[in-house]
Amino acid sequence: MSAPYSVVGAIPAAAGTGRSAWVLWRWQFVLLAVCLFTAVMNLWALGYWQRGAVQGESGTLGARLGPTDAEHRFPIVALIPASPLALAGAKVGDQLAYDHLGDQIRQFGTDET
Repeated sequence: MSAPYSVVGAIPAAAGTGRSAWVLWRWQFVLLAVCLFTAVMNLWALGYWQRGAVQGESGTLGARLGPTDAEHRFPIVALIPASPLALAGAKVGDQLAYDHLGDQIRQFGTDET
C-alpha cells in the first residue's frame, strides 16, 4: 500500500551508494582540503599584520619605480640618497628585478634588505 501523500524531492533509499557517492566524497574532500589550506595561509599571513598597521614596522626600498617591462624589470625613476638601494649602489635609470613576482606587491619589513 502506498502512502496517501508524496514527498517532493525525497531521496530514494538507493541514493548515496555506488559511483555517485564516491564522486561526492571526492568533491567534499577536495573542498575540505582547499578550506584547510586557505585557513593555514591566513594564519601564516597574520604573523605580518604589523607591517600594514603599525608605523615604523614597514620597510621601504627608498625608490620610486617606473612601469615594468616584458621581463618584469622596473626602472628606478627617483631614489632617496640614504635608501637601501642607494647604499647598495643603485642609481636612477638602473633596472630593478625582484627574485619572486610576488615581492613586487608585498610590504617589506624593516629587517629586510
